[in-house]
Amino acid sequence: MTRTQGGRSLAVALVLGTGCFIADASAQKLPEQVRILVPFTPGGAADTGIRIVSQWINQNGGPQMVVENRPGGASAVALNAVKTSQPDGSVIGVCESGAMSANRWLFKSLSYDPQKDFAPITTYVSVPIALAVPGTMPVNSMQDLVKLGGTRELSYGSQAVGASGHLMGAYFAKLGEFKTIHVPFRGSGPAVTELVAGRLDYFWTSFPSLKGFYDNGQIKVLALGSAKRDPAFPKVPTTAEQGFPQLAIDFWFGLCAPAGTPAAIVNELQARVAKALQSKEVQAQYQAVGMQVHSTTPEEFTKLIVDDTARFKEIVESTGAKIE
Repeated sequence: MTRTQGGRSLAVALVLGTGCFIADASAQKLPEQVRILVPFTPGGAADTGIRIVSQWINQNGGPQMVVENRPGGASAVALNAVKTSQPDGSVIGVCESGAMSANRWLFKSLSYDPQKDFAPITTYVSVPIALAVPGTMPVNSMQDLVKLGGTRELSYGSQAVGASGHLMGAYFAKLGEFKTIHVPFRGSGPAVTELVAGRLDYFWTSFPSLKGFYDNGQIKVLALGSAKRDPAFPKVPTTAEQGFPQLAIDFWFGLCAPAGTPAAIVNELQARVAKALQSKEVQAQYQAVGMQVHSTTPEEFTKLIVDDTARFKEIVESTGAKIE
């Protein structure tokens, strides 16, 4: 090889190498549009919370966040769509404590692995889960409901099989020693409608899903699943106050990307959500509907999923709840 040829070869190599570097760097950037798949129908905390955050991001530099509802399969429909998407940040999904921590123990088999198929980005909201009954039901406390359960079988609704309403409904019946019928829905909205109509006896769900009906007296909220009263709802007693400290359980919603998504993209998405959650506008909107800001780093969120998986194993085993 002549010196000139060698120089040209080196130059070509450098150009190609630089080209590869540019391509790699480009692959680390957020896409202009991010689709967020929500595994529930509109109206619940998962949907409301991420729409508030997405609107703020859209109005403050982007990327454009597009929320799509994909209910069904106890979150599996949405999560499987996320799992099989390109790991480039263009498609992410809402993942919640039931789907990411409890379903492993509820289902004989899952079509996704919560700890292997996803890259946790951040949590964005936690909600006080509330025990609600129809406004016309002659009960005013958890003990009243337990007594009623001693006279007949009670029906309870849930957002989906394996969701928080299912686990809390079954766990409450186990602790209160009464018989129940579980009626799963696709999201909180349809279940609340049935509760208001008196066709369900009780429903555990996020307070934001209930607030409007609670304010106008169409439902009663007997308890919040927490150790301390929520300052936003000071008149509502806690489960701990009423003799059920085991039901003081925090439920969260977060965002997950497909496994293999570059850390730079995951971290940038987390940073955009965190900035939104720090804004006074988002915090005010959350507070107005009874939601609490819950912001974590990808590392903290990963640990939360692992820790809650161990906790929900105990809850599921104690209720004997299993889904084929």
